[in-house]
Amino acid sequence: MATVILFHSAYGLRPLERDAAERLAAAGHQVVTPDLYDGRVAGSIGEAVALRDGIGWRTLFERAERAVADLPATAVLGGFSMGAAVAATLWAKRPKTAGLLFLHSIAELPANARTGVPLQLHLADPDPFEPAEEVAAWRAAAAETPIALEIFTYPGAGHIYTDPTLADHDAVAARLTWDRVERFLARLQDPARSFRAESCLQYVRSQQDVDRLLSCPYRWVARARRTSSERLIPSLRLTCGASPKCR
Repeated sequence: MATVILFHSAYGLRPLERDAAERLAAAGHQVVTPDLYDGRVAGSIGEAVALRDGIGWRTLFERAERAVADLPATAVLGGFSMGAAVAATLWAKRPKTAGLLFLHSIAELPANARTGVPLQLHLADPDPFEPAEEVAAWRAAAAETPIALEIFTYPGAGHIYTDPTLADHDAVAARLTWDRVERFLARLQDPARSFRAESCLQYVRSQQDVDRLLSCPYRWVARARRTSSERLIPSLRLTCGASPKCR
């Protein structure tokens, strides 16, 4: 079981977050959904922005810190859109987090991110709030960090496509997202799957080994640092998360 913190979007704490918490709780996880707006919610994107800006980022971050103060240092940090930015801000102060879930938004990566910490990102493609050039720059920056990054994009979906109350909603993309999130959280609890990604690279000696890594169902996204694998595929990103016995 993982402890998961999910921060709401600029709309406030609504059925989207509560339903997500129920789904993940049914999968055996403890889920916390802090209310950073003290019960207020927005009915439109304009109201959401006004509500967020009226409270102010500093106050939002302070409320978030208080909300998670008594939770385990290893708790997974996640959030929807604005909530991803809140999670990212807390990440720097909670470096022992077991993992990160960025839903519908990229967010700043802390300088103290530990090696191998898994981050799963879900984005609409294209996303009007996340311009392609900014996403590309973010991905390039992430590739220079030691995190284990996994990115999923959903063509044609709206910004917060997991929310069935919004015009953004895409049922197929939402279902895929939650399936992937559940597998992500399951990997965090399974030592055979959460084995350091880099450890398997030492066994890469041929193109066949690379193909095996790329087809492994326990894939992680990581930079290839081993010279042997870099000679085979310099841009290798997908690496197995299982132990050598899988060979």
